[in-house]
Amino acid sequence: MTAFVSRSLPTLESSSDQLRGQLNRIKVLAGDKLALRVVEVTESDVAAAQKAGCTPEPFQERGLEASANATVHGYLCVAFDYGDGHDALKYLPPERSEGNAFWIANKVQELRAKVDKQKRKIGVLVGHGALKLSDPNLIPAALGKGTLQQIVEQNFASIELKDVDLRGGEGEIDPSLDGLLVTQPNEDWNEKELRRIDAFVMKGKNIAVFASAVNLPAGDPAMLGELSTHGLEKLLEGYGIEMHKDLVVDFGRPVRVQVPLKKDAPLPLTLPQFISVEPDLKFSGDQSLIDSSFTPFFKLERIAVPFASSLAIHPEKQPNAKIRVVMRSTNRALAQTASPVDLSPFQQWKPKGEWTQFPIAAVVAGKLNSAFNAGEPAKDGARVFVLASSQFLANPFARATTAKTPIDDKLVILGGLYAKDVMTNTILTFKNTVDWMTNDDDLAKCVLKGPDSAQ
Repeated sequence: MTAFVSRSLPTLESSSDQLRGQLNRIKVLAGDKLALRVVEVTESDVAAAQKAGCTPEPFQERGLEASANATVHGYLCVAFDYGDGHDALKYLPPERSEGNAFWIANKVQELRAKVDKQKRKIGVLVGHGALKLSDPNLIPAALGKGTLQQIVEQNFASIELKDVDLRGGEGEIDPSLDGLLVTQPNEDWNEKELRRIDAFVMKGKNIAVFASAVNLPAGDPAMLGELSTHGLEKLLEGYGIEMHKDLVVDFGRPVRVQVPLKKDAPLPLTLPQFISVEPDLKFSGDQSLIDSSFTPFFKLERIAVPFASSLAIHPEKQPNAKIRVVMRSTNRALAQTASPVDLSPFQQWKPKGEWTQFPIAAVVAGKLNSAFNAGEPAKDGARVFVLASSQFLANPFARATTAKTPIDDKLVILGGLYAKDVMTNTILTFKNTVDWMTNDDDLAKCVLKGPDSAQ
């Protein structure tokens, strides 16, 4: 890695020193696997920086005298060479330095995969109406098109997503897959199919489940949902993670938006059916809202969790594994158990019942016992991650506007706001989850310990 940095102004000097410190910590962790060079760019280095793929960016800073602003072009760039491959992070925004280690690790991973012609193959369970990553669920159709699968293919070349059809339980899951992703179904999985998933885990494979009991059909602007776990609870409970048939609404940390309207004042909306999860020092220990050291959530400031169900963990079912909650609602949450459930963003909420805190994500890792054959352990260590959110990998408002009938403009606007404000961290959570499933431990250590700590 070669970093090209500028120190022409105080802003650049501080950012350059911070990047240098981050890279040095990664170097300590990587040891002789990494050669690191830092170049403080002068006129004689500009050609080399540009040849490496670095982009000079304009920086403006108020001068010490009068009120004049000075504008200079400077570099905050990292170039990568591996074998006969080359790539670069052309510019690292100084205002978002907390993400540097993630992007550095990602670039290392992508370049290494390209040169070594390696792919991390992730199976995506299809059938039973499961939410597809190839569906245009990220942006309302009136505003454009976009799929999570396209974003992954364009930005993370080392990841290969492969559909897995269990064919009613007749189809075995390809053991060459590195992991399996389970998304929200709208029909029941039968036991034979669930046993196929369990057999995959018993081979020492990892799975991630993004699903809850809250079911909402695509193209429904009324957003009226039904509660059903579709048999997934039988599989997950065997691993010690119980999924309840409910909807968690969190009035302590709801997603809040201001919908701009052409003629009227902005429409303020409180969306407790979307939980805004972020670190909060008021909640610690067994009440902690999020485990930011857990790879899928690492250092993400805020994650929106739509249509969550509550979980309970049962360590006694997996005595040779470690099971823990990694995400919770606040203690001002309620669980709705009556079906159907109104998920419309434009309703007036009237909370009833006693406030409670609910687990909404959990992970179990170790020598797992089979979910169906008691006492039968996995051949190797395996991991199961559950984020109990039925549309976490989609934009629910975009999905609600897929119908051909006229759609409320407010819903389209809301979908655009959600895409802008929320989906970036959703995509990063998905990417981090793939890293977690594929056991890239060296890079995980660099991301977890390298960026901003002295560990």
